[in-house]
Amino acid sequence: ITNQLLYQLSHSSKLLNCVGNLNRLFYYSKIKIICKRFCGIFALNIKTAEKKYYRNREKIFHFKKRYLKMFKSNKISPFLISISAFIAVTVLVCIFAVSCGGTKLKFKTCFYFVCHAMEDNAISAGSISSAVSAYGGAGYIIEHDGAFYVTVSCYYEEKDANDVCKELKERDLECLVLKIETEQYRLKTSNAKKCEQLYLGNFNTLYSLARLAYDCANALDTGKYGQTQAKSVIAEIKYGLNSLLNANGSNCFVPELKKLIAECNDAAGGYVYSKDLRKLQIAAADTIININLY
Repeated sequence: ITNQLLYQLSHSSKLLNCVGNLNRLFYYSKIKIICKRFCGIFALNIKTAEKKYYRNREKIFHFKKRYLKMFKSNKISPFLISISAFIAVTVLVCIFAVSCGGTKLKFKTCFYFVCHAMEDNAISAGSISSAVSAYGGAGYIIEHDGAFYVTVSCYYEEKDANDVCKELKERDLECLVLKIETEQYRLKTSNAKKCEQLYLGNFNTLYSLARLAYDCANALDTGKYGQTQAKSVIAEIKYGLNSLLNANGSNCFVPELKKLIAECNDAAGGYVYSKDLRKLQIAAADTIININLY
């Protein structure tokens, strides 16, 4: 076989193919030693062929590598998919946390509303409101958790609310006690964040004005206050609301403050009853509970 290969080396015009045959049949190094023994010229030719062979093989290797890279580029690696998904989820979580977290204003209060009825829409609640007002209750409608409550009165201690509710039931007036607490408010815009201290002051003032109306209503019920004192208290509440209105310019509190000032005007327009002060008190509490800060 060696003689045949050496013969092919000496007669073939395609030396590179010959070396390829050598590489397939034997360990190339052993053949090269044999060839060197027979003829130095043949060994020189084999060296040249070897260089060409490895050079061509290197070209083929790079071509194959580049071809496979181009081929694989049309497919998405599962590892790449998992990494991309992880990054996308992380970004979404961060965006969600930023958008939903934000700065929060803390203001803790608790109200106990004695309510005559709970309705699922404002129209039904409105038809009952006048009846509650005629009975001597506030008749103010407050919205909470998608329901509408027709209120009779509002208290700051649970025992007081339960005692009144029990007394009304004894008079055949169905009622319930609704407890609403406030703890913190989300500041939805950059403007709200800038006005954080102003908004906190608004809450404190509204809470004080609501308590003032509550105390006046109780004083009217007990006979401690007459019309003069009651109207004086309403004027004081209105003054406080106007001061807040001037301090807030054109933010989220302004529409609510104007509504409360209108309630003061209605209450002071004629004979003042305790229910008028209770309605004013609950309206101020409603603003504290349901306002959106922006």
